[in-house]
Amino acid sequence: MLEHHLVRAVAPQTPAPAHLSPTTGGVYELCRDTTLTSRPVTVMEIAHRRQLPRGVAKLAVTELREENLVVVEEDRTSEGRTATHVKVVVASPGVPQGEELVDAFSDIEPVRVVETMLVERDTEPGSEQVEVAVVYGRCTPPGVGMDLHLITLPTHGGQLLRRDVTRGAAGAIVCVGPDRVDEAADIVAWLDTQQVPLLVTVHATPEHDAPLTLMRQRLGLDPTTPMVPCKATDDPSMLTLLQHLLAAFTRKRH
Repeated sequence: MLEHHLVRAVAPQTPAPAHLSPTTGGVYELCRDTTLTSRPVTVMEIAHRRQLPRGVAKLAVTELREENLVVVEEDRTSEGRTATHVKVVVASPGVPQGEELVDAFSDIEPVRVVETMLVERDTEPGSEQVEVAVVYGRCTPPGVGMDLHLITLPTHGGQLLRRDVTRGAAGAIVCVGPDRVDEAADIVAWLDTQQVPLLVTVHATPEHDAPLTLMRQRLGLDPTTPMVPCKATDDPSMLTLLQHLLAAFTRKRH
């Protein structure tokens, strides 16, 4: 089960069974309400609305599914069917464009889930607690036949969190600021180890306007990786990005 999977109540007219814990019962009541109004929610939206960590929301939905109280709409590409829900991770090390991009794409109000993680210190032995935000949105582009689910990739918080957020993603968008290329190169290299197809956007400014060929070299990109000059809040750039994104995923599906 992944963050972008939709959850529906099997019998939304039926109240939550008394034996459910308050947490699981609350998740079930949310699924009941959204199913009755024909607006099913994803696991990520459940976490946001019930103010739960993503892991706790997944456990609650798993318990409800085991009791046949909900159904989870998962991807079925392995069975020869075309995926109708495509998860895309968005990474923007050191720049705000990732969250802006999710906000610009999303048909729903983006949801933000903050989690506390225990990570190793960079400069001294030991670990420390840090708060890590994950932002999620979804959209249904016209004439595409699939939903795009966008979730930001934390640039800190540890490898475990990164792998968890990336799991099941069809691809990744990496937003690069010209003065943060080295940080972006680390993310690109890590995503490559996860075998996630990439699309790179470059946000240029009058002070930083490096040629795309130079940026490609510094990022260590494969020549076939699409690179798009873009600002997430600019409508023409958004259209270009969406076209590149859908073309890349269409090639992967075939």
